[in-house]
Amino acid sequence: MLLPLGTDRPLRRRPRACETLLVVTVAAQVLVLLIGLQSPDSAAALVDAMSLAQTTAWTEPWTFLTYQFAHDSPFAGTGTGGGLWRLLHLAFNMLGLWVFGRPLEDRLGHVGLLGVYLGGGIVAGLAQVLDSPGSVIGASGSVCALVGAFAMLLPRVHIRVLVIFILIGIWTIPSLWVVGFWVVLDLVGFAGGGKATTAYAAHLGGYVGGVGAGLLLLLCTRPKGDDVDALWLFRQWRRRQHARAVLTTPTPPPPTPVPHDADRAPQDDVIEEHAWLRDVEAAMHSGRSRGGMQRWMRECDRFPDACLSAPVQLDLANHLQAGGHHAEAADAYRRMLDNHGDHPESPMVRLMLGVLLIRHLHRPDDARPLLLQARDQLHDDAQRALAIELLETTS
Repeated sequence: MLLPLGTDRPLRRRPRACETLLVVTVAAQVLVLLIGLQSPDSAAALVDAMSLAQTTAWTEPWTFLTYQFAHDSPFAGTGTGGGLWRLLHLAFNMLGLWVFGRPLEDRLGHVGLLGVYLGGGIVAGLAQVLDSPGSVIGASGSVCALVGAFAMLLPRVHIRVLVIFILIGIWTIPSLWVVGFWVVLDLVGFAGGGKATTAYAAHLGGYVGGVGAGLLLLLCTRPKGDDVDALWLFRQWRRRQHARAVLTTPTPPPPTPVPHDADRAPQDDVIEEHAWLRDVEAAMHSGRSRGGMQRWMRECDRFPDACLSAPVQLDLANHLQAGGHHAEAADAYRRMLDNHGDHPESPMVRLMLGVLLIRHLHRPDDARPLLLQARDQLHDDAQRALAIELLETTS
């Protein structure tokens, strides 16, 4: 068993939304306890009214929210563990809310955290009622939604866990390993038919809802991206693919330049340059990268200073180098730096251009100033190490 205790991410604000959710959920259970001391049947009826069931879900839609705050009455039934086990169910859920909710609230804000928790709980409840006719209560689906969002928004954060297996101890583990372990356990439980005692469908629905919410927030640029989210990891993967292509693809012969007609009026060249750039940008935007590359290479020598918008120019340069057009890629990267030198991707562009100049174009003297800048500006340790390694070959 892995019991989460905390994370290594420092918090910048008080987690008021997490505190509120925790207090409301515990207060609901205390209310059930107080009522149960007087009348166990009344306590069971209150829990029943808050629960979510397939037969009443559509006529009582508020139960998609209320079930998230209800946990079974300790006076109900005599199953394994009795009332103590039911109280532990609440304790484990609140521990998950506290461990995963606080860093997410720090990243998303109070309203964002509430949206992921309650919205993920609704998705979890929907998954459960579609899968099983029985009623469901508890915050497990909502906590699983936090876990799914955590995997998207904070995948590089480490989690301190109490490991209870053959040996007992506290370990610090990458969050994706912890999340993956729990997802696999729930998938095995769902496939193995243990749905009578645990709402595995709600757990899985919560994961899906949380992952979807996290991706939606990233794609809509809310919250502001930083160096520890899933999109950052995807961009890193793409950069590694481009770097691998730079190091392994042979250099093709350069295209034959189109001769320039010296008798043409200067304004004609300006008009043609603008039309050419529009054509290339339209091709890249529409996903016709091969056509955009060919259009660029046919006439790039005619317009040596022309440049596309920063993201399109970078995309074009990456496609050129991935396709083995190293000379043209180096020229495209150079134009990117000349025209958009303050772009956030500029340090990586300097590194890629330095690799091209050294490994494929045999111009180490031109590469050295670029690599010096890249070394001082790059934040990724592996990229900085590559820049330093290449600099040693130019000295």
